[in-house]
Amino acid sequence: MLLGGLALSALVATIQLVRFRRLNGVWLGGLASRVVLGTAAAASISYVLALGASAWAAYNRMWWLVALCAMAGGAAYALSGRRWWRRYQGDPASHSRGESAGWVAILGVLAAAGVVLLVLGR
Repeated sequence: MLLGGLALSALVATIQLVRFRRLNGVWLGGLASRVVLGTAAAASISYVLALGASAWAAYNRMWWLVALCAMAGGAAYALSGRRWWRRYQGDPASHSRGESAGWVAILGVLAAAGVVLLVLGR
């Protein structure tokens, strides 16, 4: 189930980035890192809060709350992307760049290591 969710997320992200590039003819590192990968503060905070709340609900076997937390987290993540887009339109020069690929890769490795530790500790 986890691999299916990751694959679906990667597919949606790829479609978003390819579509944006095709429509606008430019590649924005800010769009890729801040919106799609969620490195913007609002996206990161919404993700962490939703993950924590849904994990708490799952440990207490409140499955309806797990789904509700996941939906709320997804909505907040999407709103973070819209917020970034409005800021980008107001000042494209300062919002077009994102984090370096190396930094995003390091964060991805750390996140994957955290997931492995969670699974092994179970």
